Amino acid sequence: MQARFLTWLMLLGASCLLGQTEAPPVPRIIPEDPAAATDPAPRPKIIPEDPEPVPEAPPEIPETPPIKPRIIPEDPQPAEQAPLPDLPKKETSKTPPPADEPAIKVKAVMEDGKKNLPLPPPTEPKAGIPISEKNDKNARTLFLSIPAPRGLIVDRNGVPLAQNRMAHFLGIQFPLGAELSQSQVLNYSKPLVSYIQKHTPDGWNVKDETLLEHYKNRRWLPLLAAKPIPAEATASAGKSVPPGVSITPCYLRHYPNGHIASHLLGFVGKTGGMSTQPIQNGDSLWPEVEGREGLEKKFNATLTGTPGKMNIVFSATGEKVAEEIVEYPKPGMTVVTSLDLEMQKTSERTLRDFTRRGAFVVMEVTSGDVLAMASNPDFDPNAFAFGIAETDFAKLINNKDKPLFCRPLNGVYPPASTFKIISALAGLESGKIDGNTNYECTSSLYVGDRYFHNANRSSGEGSMNVITAIKRSCNTWFYQAALATGVGPISSMATRFGLGEPSGICLPDSHGRVVSPEWWKKNRKGNITSGDLCNICIGQGDNEVTPLQDCAMMCGVARGNSVPRARLVRQVQNLEGTIVEFFPPENKSDLALQPENLRLVRAGMKAVVEESNGTGQGAGNSYVKVAGKTGTAQWIGGRHMAWFAGFMPAGNPEFAFAAAYEGDEGEDGISGGRKVAPMIGKAFEEIYKGKKGRGESLDGPQDKSFAKDETVKRARIAEEDSGASPTAKRSADQGGPNKEEPPSLPPVRETGLRGLWNRIRGR
Repeated sequence: MQARFLTWLMLLGASCLLGQTEAPPVPRIIPEDPAAATDPAPRPKIIPEDPEPVPEAPPEIPETPPIKPRIIPEDPQPAEQAPLPDLPKKETSKTPPPADEPAIKVKAVMEDGKKNLPLPPPTEPKAGIPISEKNDKNARTLFLSIPAPRGLIVDRNGVPLAQNRMAHFLGIQFPLGAELSQSQVLNYSKPLVSYIQKHTPDGWNVKDETLLEHYKNRRWLPLLAAKPIPAEATASAGKSVPPGVSITPCYLRHYPNGHIASHLLGFVGKTGGMSTQPIQNGDSLWPEVEGREGLEKKFNATLTGTPGKMNIVFSATGEKVAEEIVEYPKPGMTVVTSLDLEMQKTSERTLRDFTRRGAFVVMEVTSGDVLAMASNPDFDPNAFAFGIAETDFAKLINNKDKPLFCRPLNGVYPPASTFKIISALAGLESGKIDGNTNYECTSSLYVGDRYFHNANRSSGEGSMNVITAIKRSCNTWFYQAALATGVGPISSMATRFGLGEPSGICLPDSHGRVVSPEWWKKNRKGNITSGDLCNICIGQGDNEVTPLQDCAMMCGVARGNSVPRARLVRQVQNLEGTIVEFFPPENKSDLALQPENLRLVRAGMKAVVEESNGTGQGAGNSYVKVAGKTGTAQWIGGRHMAWFAGFMPAGNPEFAFAAAYEGDEGEDGISGGRKVAPMIGKAFEEIYKGKKGRGESLDGPQDKSFAKDETVKRARIAEEDSGASPTAKRSADQGGPNKEEPPSLPPVRETGLRGLWNRIRGR
């Protein structure tokens, strides 16, 4: 009878996960622009698979196919660019968005038109079998808890990133009749343990004490093995299990894309093992899980459903004579992220191809949505789904490459030459330099009591303006511009771009650091010297940023008027598709930059990739023009690291990006132009090829005013009139493109369940 109940439960779980006759409303994605509601896009249907019914005694349990709901938002009207209108600043509210917000409703249908698997009626007590708890302790009525399925985590289009699957655990079902002695319990258990060990991954190490304790206190429920049997072995196991071995279906957290977005999703763990104490009303049918890291932990209360309750009656002979679900479990809600699964896959694949350790972030310029965030190396969160072995966890913890460490959020690095964008804007906004300011790009500059070198140490490159200095990443030009500007405007500009403070994303992230005169006095016990300022202005010294901060900074340069708050979760929906919590796009800080100064810097960043002697030519691709900035820095332990960050299309930005490369000790030839720019070129070649294949626009938002501004043209004329371009070209002809080697500077300081589950499947 116990096996029959478990089979019934599995049938119930399968029916709830796999289909419905009439699908209820499912999660909706709310586009940011209400105008999208006037011309709705076609609404695709979800076509889940329907497995064959599971046979009884012994059960033959089919593999549950992955759930693939899709929530396709309608195309919103692109936001206006350059300058973008200020987004409203408001606190995140759990109040659903206004009723007139456009939303997409997607319905699911069964592929073959099969109806729901029937819900078995409660078993009535069998006639002629007395129930007497006074005569035998095997006779009892139990109220047990049915764990609820966790809610889904999906990408911006509704594709599952974290869901549930039906897993099957082998276990020992002890006899419930006459009381057995300890030797009889062990004699009964040993052959069953041996069978389960052969069919369970990594075996099953169960102590005699555990067997005896379970028989004494909890024999009404099976003693389950530590890990589920492989999905492909489920059907064959159901045909061959010996008497006394049970197959128990349970919900298991499942990450259908394996390693993808593992640092963002996090993982789950059991709240505790099954109780070993005498069985009590309210005990769970199988262990429950909770979020331990990432979104699983941040939204654990949202994702955790409400357990159900089941009433089971056993007779005096230990036979189960009745069972009834008196309260159905309520699954958790759906968390809709900002991620684009295909872009996330491309980013992670490219990062693995080009780095041993590194980070790659892509954000949507208009909204601040994080479309992709990759950290290499990564891990498979499925390994944690029902408890990870201590040896496997130790391998992850002791791995020197730190696969559990989320580099985009918590890796702090010297910003290197990407910080020159901050220094250039600070000088321009302070009025100390302008588009016609020229300094000699010498091989070195004597400041204070020492020489500060340029990347090109063999010879100077002549007179340059700000555009050419960004393009060639000339250190000595920036030393002179920074000495004219002063540290105050530079640190103030860095703060305006959100450096030195959390990004605003919903997961814990590092603050980084911005060096200011106040910080220096407190931590270095003195004033910033001219030599210190030379260090700071090119992104060395004590300044630190995370890859996400660097990407948000580039969003600010692309937008011009503000830096967006990084958004990873867009909304939370209940089972009926109602939005119960909405996270609107927000501004993190206002910039209020002069348009001419902003566009001079953008012109320099565009030249980095497009012109023959730019330091980031490797980022070019066949579809759009890229604006960016390379960077190379001395790092911890004598190692070097490299950057490439920017936005695209250069004339009408849609995406901002930042990528970091961690070098090994003693590794030579590291530079942003050599190691990171080609990675960006390859990644966006693939991304835009996919966009073209889907018929999407490659030109970015509709507003093209960004590309039409005449200031850029005037800046280019001023550059040519200054003679900087021919000089830079001669230098490139003689020595090739700027290798952007790290400057010679002091070392950096290290710092059932029927309708319920039908609705789940309907999502």
